[in-house]
Amino acid sequence: MKDSIKAKIKRAPMLPGVYIFKKRGGAYLYVGKAIRLKDRLRSYMNPKADKRPSVAKMVPQIDDLEWLVTTNEKEALILENNLIKTYRPRYNIMYRDDKSYLSVKVTQHRYPRMYKTRKIVQDGSTYFGPFSSVASVNQTMKLLQKIFKVRDCTDYFFKSRVRPCLRYQINLCSAPCVKYVSEAEYMEQVLQVKVFMKGQYKEILDQLKFKMNQASENMHYEEAAQLRDQIGAIEETLLPQRVENREKLLIHLDAIGMTGDTQATLIKLMKVRNGKLVDAVEYYLDEPIAYQSEIVRSFLQQYYLEDITKQDIPKEILLPCIFEDMNSMQDLLSDKVERRVAFIQPQRGKKKRYLELAHQNAQTIFLEKKRQSEKTYQTLYDLQKKLHLPVFPKRIEGYDISNFQGAQSFGSQVVFTDGEKDASQYRIYSIKTVSGPDDFASLQEVLERRLKKLNDENRPDLLLIDGGKGQLRQAVEVLDKLHLDIAVISIAKEKILKTRSGVRYAPERIFLPGQKNSIVFPVSSPILQLLQRIRDEAHRFGLKHHRNKRSRQTLGSILKNINGIGTKRQKQILRHFGSIENIRRATKDELMQVQSMSEQAATAILDFFQSETID
Repeated sequence: MKDSIKAKIKRAPMLPGVYIFKKRGGAYLYVGKAIRLKDRLRSYMNPKADKRPSVAKMVPQIDDLEWLVTTNEKEALILENNLIKTYRPRYNIMYRDDKSYLSVKVTQHRYPRMYKTRKIVQDGSTYFGPFSSVASVNQTMKLLQKIFKVRDCTDYFFKSRVRPCLRYQINLCSAPCVKYVSEAEYMEQVLQVKVFMKGQYKEILDQLKFKMNQASENMHYEEAAQLRDQIGAIEETLLPQRVENREKLLIHLDAIGMTGDTQATLIKLMKVRNGKLVDAVEYYLDEPIAYQSEIVRSFLQQYYLEDITKQDIPKEILLPCIFEDMNSMQDLLSDKVERRVAFIQPQRGKKKRYLELAHQNAQTIFLEKKRQSEKTYQTLYDLQKKLHLPVFPKRIEGYDISNFQGAQSFGSQVVFTDGEKDASQYRIYSIKTVSGPDDFASLQEVLERRLKKLNDENRPDLLLIDGGKGQLRQAVEVLDKLHLDIAVISIAKEKILKTRSGVRYAPERIFLPGQKNSIVFPVSSPILQLLQRIRDEAHRFGLKHHRNKRSRQTLGSILKNINGIGTKRQKQILRHFGSIENIRRATKDELMQVQSMSEQAATAILDFFQSETID
């Protein structure tokens, strides 16, 4: 640690607050909270006080230290959470999962829409989830539409209807688009969806039964029959729970199981609602299990205070361990949901069994991940050995050059870290210096632009180029020009070759610099399969960009036909919405959010899309 940082620590106050470590250039390395700033900061001066590997890596990089004093611990916790959310410091524990989980969204529209989404935005909508299983979300949506008949169509489709769609005909929507149901009646359906999703089934059933009896007494038999069908659908869903005892139906909790080793930790969160396990999600991080108190604290902070909506926060959260500022975080979470939320470390009974179940599931998944990780590590080790690579290929970058309509080219870069996709590192390079479709020159430009921006954190161990000897030669020239010692290979697709004696099959081949003959691996080789995955991913990523760009260009040509939409505004609309479908779905308020959008222009866009048929 630098002497200037040590001197600054000695001047820190014995007050609650937040401290910020920065590296050279001002980027945030770490944000932490302390009841007494001076005591906490002193611990970083003693390597024996905090033996986490991440701390040992971070301390030598600290170039500056700042702190912000707060009035109390709770205020410090709020500030810490906001700073972590804003700056995403490298050494704060960040959880990753294998996928983006689905939620059910109910919009704030006058006639709210209910649909699946992977993105939660603070737009006033109500969200339920996240759910780990796509099948469970689909099943839930199907059930909700069968019982409550809330629309799932886009706002554009909704306002363009003059007669009910097929979903009304098959009894999955009440057709609010053509006023077959009043606004008040529809809002009651939406409210019932929200109550149902919170697990308050008894309230829904009691309400529906009361209405059914009223309708029957008033001789509104058709309405009574519809209510009877709703009740039957709900009771059929709840049938497996009828054998449970009433006390169990009152249980609403999350159980957090943890397991790991000296290198990694896995968290398994199991959601219990009405005494029934309804969902489970998992998070994996590169931190040793020995620091489980800090891991649990960071997880609670990120997951409950940031990632999910208050509707999905239960009454109780079962923890595998306690941590220093647990009471402050518990109070903060209770404030968020405007009711009491309890952190519990159960020692016996049913809740202890829920926690043990979460732990057992965490162990099972962690062991499977370890087996998969060991298999991948062996493949990477064999790759290094077979191709005589100078370093272990922890970070492999794959490159592919694509053409757009025969004229505009771009390069796609994908990154695999430890043999797995690292999508946050993917990049697209629009070709700037090459005119026409010239793959060799385009590849040189892409590699030169990428490799000029090397640093210790993003330095590749291996470059994989899609192509043969020609493409490999271009990559070697760039590396020589920049005086870089980075391994590079190319992979050529299988093909049928015509020869004088007939045709010959050429399998997938790997080319190495300075080597005349290619290397051919068996089709079943894990090494070949890994390299193919990287090559195919680079091609897929490039193709996706190609389609998106073509869609934007098509959209641009459509916008030219709208009065009052000039070139500058076209670009702003394209940047804001990205696709024709997004503009077609947009409301006037959403259009007005585009930079410099006038009310007259927004009205013109709405009128155009409502009057034109766009394929």
